[in-house]
Amino acid sequence: MLSQSWPVSGCINYKNKNRRNYCTLPENSEIFTVHGLWPNYFGSNSGPYFCDNGDRFNPSALSPILSEMNAKWTNIQGGTSSNSFWSHEWSKHGTCAKVLPQFNTLFKYFKSTLTLGEQYDIYQAFSESGIRPGSQSYSLNDLIDAIVNKFGKVPQISCTLDEMGEALLSEVRLCFDKSVRLIDCTAVNLNPKNCRGQTSAKYLRTVPN
Repeated sequence: MLSQSWPVSGCINYKNKNRRNYCTLPENSEIFTVHGLWPNYFGSNSGPYFCDNGDRFNPSALSPILSEMNAKWTNIQGGTSSNSFWSHEWSKHGTCAKVLPQFNTLFKYFKSTLTLGEQYDIYQAFSESGIRPGSQSYSLNDLIDAIVNKFGKVPQISCTLDEMGEALLSEVRLCFDKSVRLIDCTAVNLNPKNCRGQTSAKYLRTVPN
């Protein structure tokens, strides 16, 4: 499962956890950043995790793509290390994904995931359906339809809640088979609407002051 995040919602969620928290948003404001590529058990929204604790994260392996990592696999949590974020993704998920040839080294896991993020451009898919960030809410059905119209498969829309309990569009998740072919997330029993019972979500352009 490829999970791509809307940075504005991620920042709001992070700042709501502690008033002293601050964010470092990507320079490109028209991008869903990569959160991770997560192998799941068939029909499950979880696991496997931490498949090879001996294969440790080596930041130097990412040197050839470091600028791309910072731009597209952005750590928005100000004052924290990007390497810590990427190390977590590798240790928890990458070490399990490496059973597939496309992801069988640390470099290939991150580079191949970035390539998938470029191939499945969520911001563009929404824009082509007239869905653009602002102050308004969009129905989850419209968000799902926009992805289906662009890529032909059902995604999972994930939300976080703001301080008022309103849903914010947080992540769009796409599902793949072991040949890295896009499939419906419903085919592996994932609920397309992972939004705590909400039927719509805000797609905000900026972080409120």
